[in-house]
Parts: sequence; C-alpha cells; structure tokens
Amino acid sequence: MLDDPVSLLIQSDRAFKLAGPDKLVWNKPTATLKDRVAAVKDLFRKLKPKG
Repeated sequence: MLDDPVSLLIQSDRAFKLAGPDKLVWNKPTATLKDRVAAVKDLFRKLKPKG
C-alpha cells in the first residue's frame, strides 16, 4: 500500500528500517546529546498526525 504512513516514512528517510512485521528501527548517528535530543524532537514532529 503506497499511502501507508510507515511505508512513506521508510521511503523518505533511509534512517528507518523494518525489523520484522511490526517493528520499526531508527538509526541516526549523532555526535552529542544536544544533537540526539534535536533528532528525537524532529522524529516526533514527523510522526505527529496532521490535522
């Protein structure tokens, strides 16, 4: 299904991978804790439903 949110996320960002039928792995290397926090906040913005 092309409009599946998980499929769109995986196709748009290579940091996401499927780890089985119901698990999503996110791998984004960061240098500092501040960078990691910013990356997680960005991830939450991407996952937040629109509307």
